[in-house]
Amino acid sequence: MEQPLSGQLFLHLLRENKGYPYNYLPIPSLDIVLKAVKAHKHLPMPMKYMNGGVEGYATLCGALNGAALAIEWAMGPEKAKPIIIRLFKWYEVTSFPTEMTNEWAVKHKFYTTGKTDKALPSIPVHSVLCHVVVSTWCKKAGFASGGKERSERCARISAAVARQSVLFMNAAYKAKNEEEFERALDKVFPFKLDEKTRSCRACHYKGKDYKHAQFMRGFMQCDTCYDVNLQEHMKEVMSKMK
Repeated sequence: MEQPLSGQLFLHLLRENKGYPYNYLPIPSLDIVLKAVKAHKHLPMPMKYMNGGVEGYATLCGALNGAALAIEWAMGPEKAKPIIIRLFKWYEVTSFPTEMTNEWAVKHKFYTTGKTDKALPSIPVHSVLCHVVVSTWCKKAGFASGGKERSERCARISAAVARQSVLFMNAAYKAKNEEEFERALDKVFPFKLDEKTRSCRACHYKGKDYKHAQFMRGFMQCDTCYDVNLQEHMKEVMSKMK
């Protein structure tokens, strides 16, 4: 149950510290959740579907899915949005497992011992999609997708995502106004697109003019999925405009 756990733990904290309406959530007690974590078992509870990128369909990483839900419930939709997009961009450019989570696993600092306590290869993948993340890491690290190493990697990702989410929310809570809010989040992690993605978005973005290539949307790194020579692409575009 490694992936949705980042969201589950947030919801338990909200229930214990805030009370209503979180104390009405149909989720098991924290003791039951932690026992399941220790036994490496899944519980039939809300958000379980997020596991494996939504029931093994390998779409959005469950760690991000659960964290985003908890962030919105804790902060409200307006403040949650800039936090969530920064969290996703941080995830996209970070090498996992992080140095901290590897160290904690090796030194047995986590609440429970994972499926392996060895340091695992820290590899950047540049995607928030489970299918891309798992397949890329497994091929580069040399581990099977159904192996304990991959599973442990995802568990460590959940820990890192939970920590990063808390860093964002703590910074947000300390901000006294909107200007301070954005500045505080940028100190934790600034939202920036890579150069190639910025180049792509010069034409390809959410818009209403199909003829001018406005048939895309989002902030994900373009070259993770698209292998395009920008110079050749621009020559092709310019030739069609003549």
